[in-house]
Amino acid sequence: MTTTRESAATVASWIGYAGLIPFVASLAVCYLGDPSAQQLGIRALGAYAAVILSFIGGIHWGVATQKTTDETVGWYLGSVIPSLLGWLALLLRPSATMAVLLLCFLAWFVYERMTPIARTFPAWFVRLRLRLTSGAVVTLMLGWLRTLSAPL
Repeated sequence: MTTTRESAATVASWIGYAGLIPFVASLAVCYLGDPSAQQLGIRALGAYAAVILSFIGGIHWGVATQKTTDETVGWYLGSVIPSLLGWLALLLRPSATMAVLLLCFLAWFVYERMTPIARTFPAWFVRLRLRLTSGAVVTLMLGWLRTLSAPL
């Protein structure tokens, strides 16, 4: 089956937006569930955010495999940072987990915009990443606020 760039971008967008569902669902449980469910919701939100952070780093790994430039080694090295930070964040108390993951998503987005790898992404992808990162950041911020308002 052959696809056009536009249809591939559309499919990627739909899949990306569907990827926000676990963020929102976990957050809803944090606020609406009983106390034990709230704890599960916070853990689920942190775990999913760490997985997605790792996935975002994997995008850079994938780009590096297609390039043979002086920057490729840096892209490989940089691509593992989100996974390591996500993993470390999961070892912290819930409020710190949310805060670290929130900062990681923001920092990684800025990093992507400031490095040459950004020029390898198509414009539709950059717009999609902005929207998806915004969704992740908002849910993590609300999750962080939830951990501050009640001990989870």
